[in-house]
Amino acid sequence: MTMRERFDSKWMPEPNTGCWLWIAYAHANGYGQFNVTATQPRRAHRVAYELYVGPIPAGLCACHRCDTPLCVNPDHLFLGTHRDNVADKMAKGRGGDRRGEASGRARLTEAQVLQVMALCRGGATRASVAARFGVASGTIRSIVKGLTWSHVTGGEAL
Repeated sequence: MTMRERFDSKWMPEPNTGCWLWIAYAHANGYGQFNVTATQPRRAHRVAYELYVGPIPAGLCACHRCDTPLCVNPDHLFLGTHRDNVADKMAKGRGGDRRGEASGRARLTEAQVLQVMALCRGGATRASVAARFGVASGTIRSIVKGLTWSHVTGGEAL
């Protein structure tokens, strides 16, 4: 069986959208995976582009017009840089602002960040402020230097 025959046996057409949905192994990131060789797993949509359209130049992504990670229909794919891919995502409303409290990694609220700034302006040490809020002193340093939470502090650094 040729590589293209093996590949084509692993997707199913979706009649409503025109997507070719990958029905074989999918990685935890939501994208299909195709083993080009026993030791060379690749993202299935990239393989689809290469099989049906042509090579993907170094540094370019195979981006989805349909926004369906499991789709391997080459008509739904286009080449672009990572920046192009992110811009496409944002233009379609799939990005969102993940700064500050919207980030799943945030340990402080915006109100607490404003308190941090006020305490540090008032002369409190970074270590004491960090202890008060239960974060590392490096977190406080990043806030007061304007490296993080600048959307709350207006970019102001102490």
